[in-house]
Amino acid sequence: MTIHTIPSAGDHSDIERQIEQLRTALALVESMSGEPVAMAPLQLQARNATVARRIAAIVAETAAIATAGIEALLAHQARHGTEPKAAAVRLAAEIRRGLGEAGRV
Repeated sequence: MTIHTIPSAGDHSDIERQIEQLRTALALVESMSGEPVAMAPLQLQARNATVARRIAAIVAETAAIATAGIEALLAHQARHGTEPKAAAVRLAAEIRRGLGEAGRV
């Protein structure tokens, strides 16, 4: 799963698509953690180009963290045959933090 492409600040649909991919990644991580938490809808408020660039940067950073984290979780699961629940809880919190930050910009 590759979700770490960096959308341009002017393409709101790419940012929204990437946010949906992050939500899907979050659902996967939450299922591994055993502690699912429902996310409220995220409303982007890209009032100007500077704000849009900041949102795009936050989303791209969060996507990179999610990608690396999921790869590590899956590698651990493949090696040990168990889901790394504590690591999944921490990764889910980090993804939620990034999505929340993007929504507050």
